Amino acid sequence: MVRFNITYSADTIKTCASGGVPSPTDDVDVPQLSQQELNALVDEAHTLPRKTGAHTHGAQAAQRAIRAGIDSIEHSTLLDDRALRMMHDNVSGADAYDPHRMKRVEIPSADSGEGRQYRRRAGRDDEKGAGQR
Repeated sequence: MVRFNITYSADTIKTCASGGVPSPTDDVDVPQLSQQELNALVDEAHTLPRKTGAHTHGAQAAQRAIRAGIDSIEHSTLLDDRALRMMHDNVSGADAYDPHRMKRVEIPSADSGEGRQYRRRAGRDDEKGAGQR
């Protein structure tokens, strides 16, 4: 899959690590790929060298993607504390939000005690403005 997409000019490889909200047949919190599949995808993309992204809603799918070394995680609606901590510590491009309030979630930094903020991108920007974290 990675080589095929790069052959057709892909400069980033994004995969669906979990089901999607509008999908009638996929559970949103169930992983779509095994750890080995995600490892292979990220390894091949980084070898070629391309950045990787993962569509994840559920905690288990996010954790697998993070363990594989994914560069970016999108959506992240059903993450648990462990997945949020892993995302904070290991992924530079990640968005997390409280799906009930549709607002940014502050994830305290383990090192400094300060918070790192993520915001939901839903076609509108919050009070901090576009592109700020």
